[in-house]
Amino acid sequence: MKNFLKYLTEVSYEPTRINIYIIILRWIILLYGIVVIRPLSKEFLIGGGVYCLLATISSLYLKGNRLRTFVIILADLGLLYCISYFLKNTAGAYTTSFSLVVFLLPIIEIAEYLSEIRFSLMGATLIGLVILSTSNLKAQGKELIIEIILQVCNIVILFIVCYLLTLAILQRQKQHRQIISLISLVEAGQELGSSLTLEKIVQLVVNMVKNLVNCNTCVIYLRERGKEGDMVVVKNCFTLPQHERLFKDFSLDVGESIVAEVIKKKGSILLNDAHKFQKEKIIPKMKYVRSVMVVPCLFQKDAIGSIYVGQQGIASFRDDDLRLLSILANQAALAIKNAQLHENVAQLAITDSLSGLYTHGYFQESLDQEFKKAFKNNKPLSVMILDIDFFKIVNDNFGHPQGDALLKQVGGLIKSVTRDNDIICRYGGDEFTVTCINTNRTEAILIAERIRQAVEEYDFIAGNKVVKVTISGGVASYPEDCDAKKDLVVIADETLYEAKKGGRNRIAHRT
Repeated sequence: MKNFLKYLTEVSYEPTRINIYIIILRWIILLYGIVVIRPLSKEFLIGGGVYCLLATISSLYLKGNRLRTFVIILADLGLLYCISYFLKNTAGAYTTSFSLVVFLLPIIEIAEYLSEIRFSLMGATLIGLVILSTSNLKAQGKELIIEIILQVCNIVILFIVCYLLTLAILQRQKQHRQIISLISLVEAGQELGSSLTLEKIVQLVVNMVKNLVNCNTCVIYLRERGKEGDMVVVKNCFTLPQHERLFKDFSLDVGESIVAEVIKKKGSILLNDAHKFQKEKIIPKMKYVRSVMVVPCLFQKDAIGSIYVGQQGIASFRDDDLRLLSILANQAALAIKNAQLHENVAQLAITDSLSGLYTHGYFQESLDQEFKKAFKNNKPLSVMILDIDFFKIVNDNFGHPQGDALLKQVGGLIKSVTRDNDIICRYGGDEFTVTCINTNRTEAILIAERIRQAVEEYDFIAGNKVVKVTISGGVASYPEDCDAKKDLVVIADETLYEAKKGGRNRIAHRT
């Protein structure tokens, strides 16, 4: 009984076409009772009609746990019991045909709504008790024996029909799920193959998982290798709003979690009740997540991440769901790797190989985009051009390889003293640019002075010697100095020339 109550309250039900047939059959049975019962009771007519109307409305919106479906089965049995009670004084032929034909309603309901052989047979037992309780067993002698045999035969037939119907419905549901799943997987492969951005791919994967399995939580984790060890990073999270903060990044080496176990062992895990999984130390227990599936995203036998899927009820997922999710995860892994490769190639195209900063081309492209944003939103934008003073002397004294090493050190130092949203580029030769978003001229001058001072105080290494260098810079700002993008660069270049002309190791700007 405990398992049955858990099944009713925690296993979800999704309406199918058979649910419509059940609604139609319920009305047919009501009409059957109206035709057969004589004299017809006004209370039965009104009560039965109102009940069928309410049951129809409820059946059309059946969704969620199976407790509602069980209540409908019991209510329909009550309707049949009432009809049987009125038929007690009717001819025996009516009663026999009634038990065989009319009780098809709860038999089909049990097969459709409960969808488990053991529970279907329990339901058949309940129907059998209703039949026996409404049987006219007042006969004596041979007639009584015949009546008992007839009722036993009815119950046996009922058991067989209930069993076969449940098997047929389960088989049909399984085939339907397989067809839908195969179509979804084919469509998923096509969509994933046409996407090149990682953000779009992980969102697509989440959407596909929601279509493939009935879930209320789906989290995409990706493995990122760093100098301090491997991290498992949340890339996309679909869940209840109150649960989003519970899914966090963690270290693969120290994090004890079902997600870490799947990535390390490269094998899938299905938990019928995640609350009983004692090894979980990262993802806390959640009231609305009991059933859990976690599958690895495998690319060339390497786990690059995992997909975590959860649902409210216990045992909400089947082995078939796990297999389908594994196939989708491997398709996703290929798409994710392609997207990461595309991003790496794109990043290389805009990265200066010597300094590791953005290229001159990216400077022009990003400045164009940021100027349009600044103009549209009425925000300030500043640009500075920086030049290493007497860099030719460094090349002449230490050689070009050491000069290149010095350029890299200067670029790294500039990046370390600027803000995260500043765009630092190698402009060409020994010149650098810094694009300062939402920054007016006064703020940009302070940033430029901070860079100049940091370079002046830093001990650079050229070969085995410490070298001191300085930089000069020019600052231009929108809208204080100009109202066009090209003028920003021209003014910054002109003020750089003024700084060099004025003695170097200084920052110049218009007043």
